[in-house]
Amino acid sequence: MPKELEKPSEVDKIFLRDQTYETARRFSNGYDIHFLETEWRNMLRIKNTTPETPDGSFIGFVKWNVEKNGSAYQ
Repeated sequence: MPKELEKPSEVDKIFLRDQTYETARRFSNGYDIHFLETEWRNMLRIKNTTPETPDGSFIGFVKWNVEKNGSAYQ
């Protein structure tokens, strides 16, 4: 495992609102929302950044993932 993923970080302290999960599910196109959350948090750790608006950042990540990879239903 990369060292960036081994140590606790500010990313671990981010809590997303319930409404954020509901909104992200609407855009997830079949992807498991918790898997996407883990991928998003790993990306933040690797980039060593904490977003100012985590909820918006996560929803944006979900949309980007679907654009990049297409639907999970394929």
